[in-house]
Amino acid sequence: MEFPVYCIIYNRAVKAVRTPEGGVAVLSYSAAKDDFEPAMEVAHRIFYPGLETDFVSEEEFQAYVDRLRAQAKSRQQEDREKPG
Repeated sequence: MEFPVYCIIYNRAVKAVRTPEGGVAVLSYSAAKDDFEPAMEVAHRIFYPGLETDFVSEEEFQAYVDRLRAQAKSRQQEDREKPG
């Protein structure tokens, strides 16, 4: 398998990348933190994919992350505007 690998798993943006040590890290985008977090709990979905795994290009992956980021910011803005 070539790395990096980009996919959508259970509506999560997940990527598998080589580590400097030669291993593999599986990371999922967290809109709440606006960053990627370790997500080894879905690694099997990359290496043994099923219907839940949608492999995408880097461009499609980035567009999906951008949508998640925009949705999170919109929700944060709505929460700030809610009365008391």
